[in-house]
Amino acid sequence: MPTFLPMKMHVFAAGMLLAGALWMKPNRRAYLAFVIATLLVLIPIGGAMTVLHQAVRVCLVALFFGLVHVDRLPRVMAGIARPVGAFLGNRFCHHLGELSFGAYLIHLLVMLPVIGTLIQNYPMTDPSRWAVTLIITVPIVYALAWVGYNFIELQGQKAGKALSRPKTISA
Repeated sequence: MPTFLPMKMHVFAAGMLLAGALWMKPNRRAYLAFVIATLLVLIPIGGAMTVLHQAVRVCLVALFFGLVHVDRLPRVMAGIARPVGAFLGNRFCHHLGELSFGAYLIHLLVMLPVIGTLIQNYPMTDPSRWAVTLIITVPIVYALAWVGYNFIELQGQKAGKALSRPKTISA
């Protein structure tokens, strides 16, 4: 569900810290960044934090650290993380990542009317409604996200690059 983004800044900072640790030498500094990121996500901002919430957040930080810093992991752990990272880095997952922000912005605009229509017109169990909603919503959301990405986002990037190009002055 939508959230007030400033209340998630500590989680964002934790992710940025994990990414920034890529350039940290020696390895112990990167592990210190991991510890700080873990502490950041445990800050109980935005409501009650149960032990389950805390455990999930710590696991996500550890997972992201392992995927981003696979070369710093012990050999056994790196052997597990490397194929997962390779899969997530493939072309298909890269394209899904490019579309993810657009999908995030669009999904409720599509999903809520689909659910409303199903509730009003088609009596079914909750799991069935969930599955039908997913089957209808995902293709529409990603098609719209693709349109937005190609015709708005990429065009804006091109314009931004053109506007930020250094000016050459001829004599």
